[in-house]
Amino acid sequence: MSSKEQKTPEGQAPEEIIMDQHEEIEAVEPEASAEQVDPRDEKIANLEAQLAEAQTRERDGILRVKAEMENLRRRTELDIEKAHKFALEKFINELLPVIDSLDRALEVADKANIHGRICPRWLKVLS
Repeated sequence: MSSKEQKTPEGQAPEEIIMDQHEEIEAVEPEASAEQVDPRDEKIANLEAQLAEAQTRERDGILRVKAEMENLRRRTELDIEKAHKFALEKFINELLPVIDSLDRALEVADKANIHGRICPRWLKVLS
């Protein structure tokens, strides 16, 4: 028998065995490469996750700053409104004792008939 015609105990020629083994190796290689993860792909995925997290934090920070600015604007408006209100109230409270004193002085002046002497002088001073 020639070498091509020699059969193995399984009934296959040696060339057929080599071809079968080669096909098995080729079939195994794609599976192995599919299981292997490229470290660059892992790094890219990790960086993308970090980027998404950073974007979320930045959006949250921007929203917080906007809300704080809106609150500050509202508080400032309220403070200005209160300042106007209480400034007028304070002025009136300080003016009331003066008005009361002038009213009492006029009552006393009417009783003492001093009104005739003081009024012309005040009118002279005021003009």
